[in-house]
Amino acid sequence: LNQKNQAVKKSDLDLCRLSRYNKGILTIIIRMLTITPEHEKLIQSRLDTGRYANAEEVLAIALHLLAHLDTEHQTWIENTRQQIATGIAELDRGEGIDGPTVMNQYLQQFQTAQETLPS
Repeated sequence: LNQKNQAVKKSDLDLCRLSRYNKGILTIIIRMLTITPEHEKLIQSRLDTGRYANAEEVLAIALHLLAHLDTEHQTWIENTRQQIATGIAELDRGEGIDGPTVMNQYLQQFQTAQETLPS
């Protein structure tokens, strides 16, 4: 395949996948992904550990982790919005503490923490 078409450089970290059609005809699907030299070094360093079989596995795990982080971020946003709504409702009911009082409480906690640090 590489001789008929342009040569594929190893540094491009091409991802290849074999698949079969219904009639059993074997085809090679090449998906090229151009990455920065820094990302290539990162992928290669993971491969050098021997923990991963190939670049595709490293990228698959990275994408899985990215999806997990996105889910966690979305959960954090939803929780934060809920906490804000709860706080606003508390303030509307007069349950809040004024700003100077809160700041004095934080300042006192900070000063206490500083006093307990070893010198």
